[in-house]
Amino acid sequence: MRIVLSVLTVLAVAGSSSTWQDRLSLEIDVPGEVSRYQPVMLWYSIRNDSTASQTINLGFNRIGSFTFVLERPDGSVQKSTPDYPPRDWGGRSPVLTLAPGESYRQYIALNEWLRFDEVGAYSLRIELTGQAASALSIVGDGTRQVWIRPVNPGQIEARCKALLSSLVPITRFDTDFAAAVAELAWTRHPVAVPYLEAAIAAEVNPSLFDALVEIGTAEARNAVVRLTRHPTPWVANGAKNALSRFGGGKSTAHP
Repeated sequence: MRIVLSVLTVLAVAGSSSTWQDRLSLEIDVPGEVSRYQPVMLWYSIRNDSTASQTINLGFNRIGSFTFVLERPDGSVQKSTPDYPPRDWGGRSPVLTLAPGESYRQYIALNEWLRFDEVGAYSLRIELTGQAASALSIVGDGTRQVWIRPVNPGQIEARCKALLSSLVPITRFDTDFAAAVAELAWTRHPVAVPYLEAAIAAEVNPSLFDALVEIGTAEARNAVVRLTRHPTPWVANGAKNALSRFGGGKSTAHP
């Protein structure tokens, strides 16, 4: 089940020349519920329905103008604004230009910025800042809930299998491919281990090593050991680095 997440926005900054009529249309979509240890993947889309090209600055990696405000099941509130540079890649240019009738869509793995580590209902609100606050027209308004359900290994494994099928063999490097990589990388249950290993062995993306380290089980460690013998240097070297990061404590994910 997916729902449209309405967004509460910050009003236009003083002195802006933008009017409601020439704002770009913004729609945001998140899952209504996921199993614990699955990531919450947000998609946003921006559409230019005007008759002229429109340019907007969305900040760091085109998400820096988003501030996430999350009320957790225990009533505590977490607030986060993406603002640090990517570790392994250059990121997206903050400036987006859309021709008349053109649209743009992008994913955000919310677990990178927010904690969804308890079962229960989470209330998510997004505030827009900078030029985005005055240049975007939100489709709907308000706050929506995301339910984190008790862990469902069968559901998680089925999703991992589907993600692996969409990634291997590698046929493109588009937004959907990158989103599938991120979703698999933020799946932190032990049933994901063989799918993470298979994706890394197929040379999909080194970020998947992080998931194996975070899962931290003996099976995850064994998968990394096997990958140290991979014929491709970046895979073997990445596995050796990941192996050095395994600690002696408990896994972060439990059945």
